Amino acid sequence: WGKLHKIREKYQKAMGNMQSILQRYSESSNSFISLANQYKIRKVNVADVKKQIDANLTNLDKGIDEINKHIAESRGILKNVKNLDKNKEKIEQKEKILNKLEKIVEDISALRKELSSLIEDFIKEVGKMPAMWSGPGMRTHTIINDITKIGKKINKKRNKFNEIAKTL
Repeated sequence: WGKLHKIREKYQKAMGNMQSILQRYSESSNSFISLANQYKIRKVNVADVKKQIDANLTNLDKGIDEINKHIAESRGILKNVKNLDKNKEKIEQKEKILNKLEKIVEDISALRKELSSLIEDFIKEVGKMPAMWSGPGMRTHTIINDITKIGKKINKKRNKFNEIAKTL
């Protein structure tokens, strides 16, 4: 029984040491996470970011194309109605609204080009990395923030477009 008792004591001591190490690791890990959150450092899953960007750009491009088609159709309708000598003042008002809508679409298209440039920069920066750390002062952090800002601008333009389109 003596040998078994000694082995058991060593095991309990080793487990106590292991618990102590795990506790210190947990404290260090929590401290790191707290600092990372405080300084806005985060791990970026590059593949997910690329996938989200691609999906958003595809939807944006489709939306711009559809809107341009609808504006062209509306212009054609107004031209036909104008030729019938209907209420010209109302038709001119509708044309002004279409002009405003076209301007918003042009603005969104310009933002889309900015977005494409930033995305190219992001892809160059991350290369083939599947994931990376990003935080203030890092190029990827700046690019991601700029992409987010442009996304917000596009949303504001979209909201303005919808507001004006209701008056058409």
